[in-house]
Amino acid sequence: MAEVLIEIRDIPCESFLQSNDPSAVVLAILCDFEGKDKQEVVNTILKKLLELSEDEMSFRTYLKKVEIYSTNRALEDYVEKGEEMLSVDIEKMPSFNRGLKKGLQEGIKEGIEKGKYETLKLSVKAFYSVGYDAKKIATLLHITEDEVREFLK
Repeated sequence: MAEVLIEIRDIPCESFLQSNDPSAVVLAILCDFEGKDKQEVVNTILKKLLELSEDEMSFRTYLKKVEIYSTNRALEDYVEKGEEMLSVDIEKMPSFNRGLKKGLQEGIKEGIEKGKYETLKLSVKAFYSVGYDAKKIATLLHITEDEVREFLK
């Protein structure tokens, strides 16, 4: 039995675009566009990946693969234009907004914690500079003497 070699560029891209597997959709960039407008096909690929991706990070992973594969067909400019078209859409993704909100909350929390730490450190140094000992400072600020000594380093 003879082996048959099938080149991916001979397979219609629709075969891959109909898949619900983002890895298969990525391969559509290498397939036969069947005379369709290149930008339209690239945009369809990117939109489909956006729909199928669980979150922005997985979308970015698939997008990176499309970018790499696009160089095999000299489609880099089309992918870049498609990305520009999607950049507004990505910001509308619920996962993007959840990630942004979570990042802001964590940033605020981290900022508050850092502010508390710096305030405590300054307070320890201020009390120490006016003659209070570690035990008295610890009592006043409700921290341990070891923490007082750590702040004074």
